Amino acid sequence: MRFNYLIGSLQEISKAVPRTLFTALVIMVLAIALGALLAVFRVKKIKVLNFLSKVLVTYVRGTPPVVQLLIVYYSLPSIIVYVAKLVFGKSMTTYDVPGMVSLIVAFVICMAGYQCEVIRGALNSVDYGQMEAGQAVGMTEKQAMWRIILPQVLNVAIPGFFTYYMSTVKVMSLGFMLQIVDIMAAAKLYSAVIVRFTESYVAAAIVYWFIGVALTFAFNKWEKRNKAAS
Repeated sequence: MRFNYLIGSLQEISKAVPRTLFTALVIMVLAIALGALLAVFRVKKIKVLNFLSKVLVTYVRGTPPVVQLLIVYYSLPSIIVYVAKLVFGKSMTTYDVPGMVSLIVAFVICMAGYQCEVIRGALNSVDYGQMEAGQAVGMTEKQAMWRIILPQVLNVAIPGFFTYYMSTVKVMSLGFMLQIVDIMAAAKLYSAVIVRFTESYVAAAIVYWFIGVALTFAFNKWEKRNKAAS
């Protein structure tokens, strides 16, 4: 292994880091929103919606992310083309739908299944007698939810959000199949240019490792500060 190729690979791969982290953040935010909705369906035990939530959760936990991605990639563009023509009267082809759309939709659904369980566990960990106590001192149900229940739910759920954000960053390496350039795709492309595969993949591992260490350090620091403040 040559050091100069390793340095060159690191420089090239690092260009894809901001795009990868930002896309993973968008996926995580949307997945948390969808996961929260699914969690409410399950906690409230709304019959049909609870059943559909269970189906989605078992599906994303029981199938590989690559399978989920390919199903969305080969089906979503056709749906978009049909809806665009039916609703907006716009003629387009499946090739007009960017691969990034399929990747985001696929991984939002995937991560929402996991976030659903994180949020459901957090909701079940809170004693809802506190809601009644808040209302007893003059709060509305909405105020008690926002001021008493939600902060406790977030304290329990945030570590899970962080864990699955890291998982999203890593699973995005599958985006190379859709011609989306993330960290792993940048490593593959650069290795083909310099015809040095070991250096490029070691560089990719170092970048992923550094991101994991940096984010873990930042999260631990935030967690300690949050505990000290409370």
